[in-house]
Amino acid sequence: MNETQGKGISAVVGVIMLVAVGMTLVVIIGTFFISFASTSASDLSKSAPKSQVLSASQCISTSGELRLTNSLTESIADGTKVEIKEENEHYAFVRTTLQSLSAGSSGTIGFEFAEDTSRPFAFRDGKDYTITFSEGPARGQSVTLNCVADPDFIKGSLDPSRDILGVRATEDLEGSGLGLSCYTYDIVGDSWDKATVGNTSKFSLFTIDYDPVVDAYFVIEGDTGTDIVYNSSDDGTTWNSVGALPVPDGGSIPSGSEPSLRVDDSGRMFVVRRTFDGVSNNATIWRSTDQGQNWDLITFDTDARLRSIAFGDTLMHVVGDDLTSSYYTNSSDNGATWNDLATIPFGGASSKAHEVAVDSEGNVFVVGQNNSVGVIAKSSDNGGSWSFTLPKNTTSGIGPSEMQVIAIARDDVLYAIGRNTSSTTTFVFKSTDNGATWSLDAEISGAFNLLQVRVHPQTGAVIAVGEAPFGAGGVVFYNGTWQGHESTFENIVILYDLAFNGKIIAVGEGPTAADTTWEKAEDTIVAGDTFTIYAGSTALTDADTLGCISEDVSSNALAAAEVELLTCETDATGCTTIDVIRGVLYTICLDDSVGGTASILEGVCAAVKAS
Repeated sequence: MNETQGKGISAVVGVIMLVAVGMTLVVIIGTFFISFASTSASDLSKSAPKSQVLSASQCISTSGELRLTNSLTESIADGTKVEIKEENEHYAFVRTTLQSLSAGSSGTIGFEFAEDTSRPFAFRDGKDYTITFSEGPARGQSVTLNCVADPDFIKGSLDPSRDILGVRATEDLEGSGLGLSCYTYDIVGDSWDKATVGNTSKFSLFTIDYDPVVDAYFVIEGDTGTDIVYNSSDDGTTWNSVGALPVPDGGSIPSGSEPSLRVDDSGRMFVVRRTFDGVSNNATIWRSTDQGQNWDLITFDTDARLRSIAFGDTLMHVVGDDLTSSYYTNSSDNGATWNDLATIPFGGASSKAHEVAVDSEGNVFVVGQNNSVGVIAKSSDNGGSWSFTLPKNTTSGIGPSEMQVIAIARDDVLYAIGRNTSSTTTFVFKSTDNGATWSLDAEISGAFNLLQVRVHPQTGAVIAVGEAPFGAGGVVFYNGTWQGHESTFENIVILYDLAFNGKIIAVGEGPTAADTTWEKAEDTIVAGDTFTIYAGSTALTDADTLGCISEDVSSNALAAAEVELLTCETDATGCTTIDVIRGVLYTICLDDSVGGTASILEGVCAAVKAS
């Protein structure tokens, strides 16, 4: 070994010894630090588990909820105190809500502010949050995750320089083209006008519908022998004769067969009834593609009264009966041709098929009567097979002796109405599972006879019309309270039908030949989305004001739009733009929505900070 080699070896040994000493110092310092940290957080470390036993997923910013898995051996109680940090900065002290989580289980939990439980809690979309439990068996445990809106609600930020909210929403917010997406719905009970239609020697207006293509209402004035079609382009102020429904050569319109008129979204008009061809009665469908100027007749060699027509996505559906058997038919070419009438197998010696409706999934529903018992029939294969429900009050065991009308409201919620003529009771049944089950929504005492129920396209309100007990006059019922309004229908014995284009127009029958009238609501019924708005913990809306957003978009779904955030009076007047303050966290909660699929967002909140 030479001198240079010896010096090199000595240097290497020195480095090794220095590294060893350094490692020893690191271990000592690390041990000291851990010991110090443990001592300074001794309260948490004593109860905190040694390993990660909590995990979270599906954090939803709009609802302030997340799905948590508890792998502890003890339950996490509802109401446990939690600290939440946003981007490593303190965000809020909250308590858990919705449910407790037993050991080894998973579930969705929410949060409420510990200091102010009335203030809604919401995460901010796209932010990272650390959630640390401050008490209970999970004390000291944390989960970190990113929250996103599901479904997207309000995303963006407030611009304090212009008081403008940057918005993106993939779900519909009602109000497109109305200026504000915030209107209230005032039930129009006693504000109706009367007008005369057509020949005053006749006194029955049986049916009405609105044509969206030409922006006009159409009614049929009926009498034995002739049906006259009228239209109105000024919301029913004036009416013009379009002409009579044609009948077979040498034939006529037989008595006891009121017409039913419906117009599809493309302006095609249909009337169902029956005709007399000089020899026998025939079930008949009229079809017009030019607003009643010309009609095609489709007749069936069956003495049946066709009562109702409904439009599905791909098929049109018609039902009727001859008081002994009930019938169904459909068309796949917009009513140009129809399949043969097929019997609905109610199974009794006598049956009626009063009305048909079809939901968004193509399920066909028919309400009627079988051996003096009310029945709801359902077909999921366009009349190939049927199932039957006999709805009743499960407490009293009493049900309707006939089911009369049915309507399908928003989100495929079904309403079916029938009456028991013996107990003089009207029953309103409701289904939220596509007719698999039915529950009693209301029981109305009195000998009411409700003959039509329809859904208001702007508000989603379910409105029924008919006859008050003992010939007291026409009556209107609204869902929610199901309280009748009947005092103002001057000289109207019975209301047969109604239609909408903002305003409600109902038609009926007067007691004398001089009283051919229709009834129109004065007020336009429009409703949209209302919001509760908080600036920090201060509510900017209350019982006297509504939170609204202005809209200037071509569709209800707001996509990359800029809108104003406003407070308005409860009638959507006196609106004031909110003065947006920089640095304030604004929480916007959707209280009510009547448009499209937006109802699934009711009650959710979004937090947006003024940048």
